[in-house]
Amino acid sequence: GVEINPKRGYAVHTQVYDIPISRERAASALEQSILEERVKRGRAMMAERKKNQEKEQKEWEDTMKNPGLREDKEANERRERTMRRLLGEIEEDNKKKEERAKEVLGELPDLPKDSMEALDQALELARADVLRIRKMRREGRGLGIVSDEADLSRIASDKPSAAEEDADVAATTSNPKSSAARAREAAEAEA
Repeated sequence: GVEINPKRGYAVHTQVYDIPISRERAASALEQSILEERVKRGRAMMAERKKNQEKEQKEWEDTMKNPGLREDKEANERRERTMRRLLGEIEEDNKKKEERAKEVLGELPDLPKDSMEALDQALELARADVLRIRKMRREGRGLGIVSDEADLSRIASDKPSAAEEDADVAATTSNPKSSAARAREAAEAEA
């Protein structure tokens, strides 16, 4: 069956005799499709270039209006990325340490969960050390006899009572020698 084109009203010899497309016509059709593809790509590239130019123009205008704002924003973004990465690494390290402690000890030790809790524990330990050192000074052991007036680490809440001050005065007046002097005397006595 030959199909007749309704516009023409008759059949062409290429339709009647089933003649394949010629090489010249195939090359021409290929060139036309290549040309159309290049035109499409060129238009897309022009649209993208125009969009980029508008973006660059807007950025330039923003930079002229607010110099340094863009750099500050980029620096803040870099800082935030770095902080997220570092906090993630610290969290991973803490998890590994907890797992290792659990593996070695069988249970997790009593560790502070946040920085304020850690600071509170450190402050309590420091206060206990200060009180222990003061007690040793009053008893004349270890660090020598030093009056509390010379102690720069005095904590306002740790002021000694009148009885403790009297004990300090009695210790310093009854035994005026330092621990080093007593140690020297003990060494001479043995010799």
